[in-house]
Amino acid sequence: MTLEEGTKFDNNKIRLELFSPWFIEEVGKVLTSGAIKYEPHNWAKGIRSSRLIGASLRHIYAYMKGEVNDPEWGYHHLAHAACCLMFLTHQDLTRLYEAYDDMPQWENLPKRENDANN
Repeated sequence: MTLEEGTKFDNNKIRLELFSPWFIEEVGKVLTSGAIKYEPHNWAKGIRSSRLIGASLRHIYAYMKGEVNDPEWGYHHLAHAACCLMFLTHQDLTRLYEAYDDMPQWENLPKRENDANN
């Protein structure tokens, strides 16, 4: 039996099915534990950008040094880093939390005359 497929105009839609289910599940574990430890959506209240960047880098560096799972929570370090980056991306895209952007404005620093990036 051959089924005739209906028309669906989704050529320019975001392809959310491209996410790895293992990635989503591991990030979901981190978020679930965070909701229990703090409260659901606690991160949406806003967190200073420097803290999110620092935390994501600590998880990435721990992974780079060979530690796969965070010893406190037991979940993959990169899933923790992904959560931090999700929080930071949310804050940046929504611009709801501009007050939490405490990172240096590097582009406003004076450039050195011999800097190759001038």
